[in-house]
Amino acid sequence: LALPVVEVLAHQHELGILRQPEPVAGPGFAAEEHLEATVGLGLEFQAVQLKLAEMAMRVEAARLLVHRAAQNAEGGLPSVLDSSIAKVVSNEAAREVTSMGVQLMGGYGYSREYPMERRMRDAWGWGIAGGTIDIQKVNIASALVGRRFDQRR
Repeated sequence: LALPVVEVLAHQHELGILRQPEPVAGPGFAAEEHLEATVGLGLEFQAVQLKLAEMAMRVEAARLLVHRAAQNAEGGLPSVLDSSIAKVVSNEAAREVTSMGVQLMGGYGYSREYPMERRMRDAWGWGIAGGTIDIQKVNIASALVGRRFDQRR
């Protein structure tokens, strides 16, 4: 596969990190119960509700950018601009959303007994795997101005 196609697939992985439900008990445990068990009565607080809304907005924005890059690639390879923007936004969303999830879960978020801790580590790792965020931003700038920059100066 060409590099931009691999990047689009990597974005899908990052979104997978974000979209997995946070299990806290056995199978059949409802999503509301997952939140209730990990976040507890905090769902009644407006600050927690706002965090959940922010998390949902970031995931949805990243998902739409990944789908746009993939859709634009149907006739060939995705543009460097599309794939780099999707990569940066989805990785930053993965880092921010998993970090917010850990914070909302309190001490449970840092425990290896719950998958959120692993998701946060994975989100940071994927920022390096497909090209660091800073390199992707250089790719975005290059695509915007129509030329490559010499990074060795």
